[in-house]
Formats: sequence, structure tokens, C-alpha cells
Amino acid sequence: MKNLLYSSSLLIFIIFLTVPEVMSVNLNGSLKSTADYISFPKQFTIPKAYETSELGVTLTSWWRPLLAVSPSGGYWYIGARSTAPVTIEVKKLGAKEFSFAATVFPDQPISLPYPKFTMWDDLVVKITSVGDRSKIVPQQTI
Repeated sequence: MKNLLYSSSLLIFIIFLTVPEVMSVNLNGSLKSTADYISFPKQFTIPKAYETSELGVTLTSWWRPLLAVSPSGGYWYIGARSTAPVTIEVKKLGAKEFSFAATVFPDQPISLPYPKFTMWDDLVVKITSVGDRSKIVPQQTI
């Protein structure tokens, strides 16, 4: 019984170590290599600031944080949590089309245009590309 428990634990441990390689995700590698395996676009819904107890939302894909979205003083701020640029489009929940696009660079958070987007709005953030695939889009209202 003890030998069976040891064998099954060892097998689970080996599978745990090899699964990221089987899934083609290098957990210790750069976001650039991970971004090659993430399919985009990816959409996230951000609730109104007063409807959540958290002071911000981290948007992740494949366990990697990509963006941090947080309210401050009526504005929404978006900052890159990765080491690569992230191209996004934003709209209010319920709107038919996206009305703002930008590329968010590491250590350069952006604020969404006020009063078009306020912290009292539900938002939909669509990540269109990350890293080398990211086309540089200046902040623009579409």
C-alpha cells in the first residue's frame, strides 16, 4: 500500500511537471513566448467600481497577469502587468461597438477618456494582441 501511494504520488508529480510543456506554455519564460500560444481577442467585463469590494481587477490569460484595471477619482486607469505592450479596445457594456483603442506599455498606465468612461460604468475590455504581435495604437476615441 505504501509503495502504491509513493508510485502514484511520483506519477502525479511527474505529470504536473510535464503538463506545462505538453500545453506549450513555458511558465518560467517571458510573456513573449507565452503570448505565442494565447488566442486573441479576449474579452473581459469590468463591473462598476461601487459594485465590487475590490479596488481593481487584474485581467489574466493562461495564469499570466496582462492588465490591471482600477478606478480612481471617477476615472478608469489601465496599466500593463506584463513586460510586453498590450493592445486593447474598450466599450461600455451594452454598446454595440468599441469606442476606444490604445496600446498599454509597461510602466505607462493610461486613463480612459472622461466623461465617456466613468467608474460608474460597466466596461468591456477586449485584449486584441500582446507583445510582438501588438500593433502600436495611440490612445484614440473611435
